[in-house]
Amino acid sequence: MDEPKRRRWTWDEVTTAALDEDGTIRHVPMRHLRCKVGEYPWDEWTTRAITAGVPEELAQLGRAVIREAYQHIWSAALQTECGWDDDGDAMIELALRDPTRANRRWSLLLDTDGHPSSTG
Repeated sequence: MDEPKRRRWTWDEVTTAALDEDGTIRHVPMRHLRCKVGEYPWDEWTTRAITAGVPEELAQLGRAVIREAYQHIWSAALQTECGWDDDGDAMIELALRDPTRANRRWSLLLDTDGHPSSTG
């Protein structure tokens, strides 16, 4: 029997109120990180990415995406894309396999604050 993969990033699931653009209050699930100040998942990810061979500038962009997805409570689908379900392993794989695509996608996510469909 395979053991479950031990996660690097851990959190408690909580619910918080968020204000939509139209003024509606909605309750959304949020992750409250279990980490010490200065030991954030996006910093840990950056170290792993650079060690794996991701260029520094692209690693910093990936770091920003992971951080914003968490802090701005992006959708569950985008949080998954931004590493929150696999400790960012797929992001590192993308950055190594297709750095141009990673740069383009991550820049779009940051430029639109997690709302890429709003670019028309």
